Amino acid sequence: MIEAIVPRSRQLSRWRRAGARLLMVMMASGCYTWRIERVAPESLLAQQPRRVRVTRTDGTQAILTQPTLQADALTSSKSRVGQSELLIPLTEVRTLESRRFSVGGTLGLGVALFGAYLMAAIIATTSNPP
Repeated sequence: MIEAIVPRSRQLSRWRRAGARLLMVMMASGCYTWRIERVAPESLLAQQPRRVRVTRTDGTQAILTQPTLQADALTSSKSRVGQSELLIPLTEVRTLESRRFSVGGTLGLGVALFGAYLMAAIIATTSNPP
């Protein structure tokens, strides 16, 4: 069996690239969380949120994209439940939630990823090749 000998600098370069890619993917997705809005639906929709998660009185949830209020119902031209249009009467709405940026979650994820990257780099540099 022929084994390729890879220079140590190339091994480190691979780890750096992999770590950078992982960090970019995780940070690009961002740390957003759903937060319950304690305002009337009219007030929330006046802010024109991109997405709203609705919890109905029966416990089911739906995510509405670009929601609007028509008469006494929430509507969306797009939804994540496989329908082309969704109509939810306000009498069936238990809670409304909007996505918000979470500073604490983002910092925590960044610190965790950096720690994992450092551990991997330390293991890679201290391990002896076979």
